[in-house]
Amino acid sequence: MLKDPVKRRIALSYGFDWLLVIIMTVVFFAIDKVTPFHRQFSINDKTIMFPYAEHERVPVWLLLVYA
Repeated sequence: MLKDPVKRRIALSYGFDWLLVIIMTVVFFAIDKVTPFHRQFSINDKTIMFPYAEHERVPVWLLLVYA
């Protein structure tokens, strides 16, 4: 097939990239088939009216890690 080791290494690196693209495409279409959860809500709902929290659920330093 490929006798030159440099060409073989390049072909393998491209092959790995294409394998990842195929895997991500399959995952995308699998997630796309999942039906989302829909829920009715009212604008007057007190539980979602004031989203301010005294103690944040995710600290600022962890937001930087996630980013």
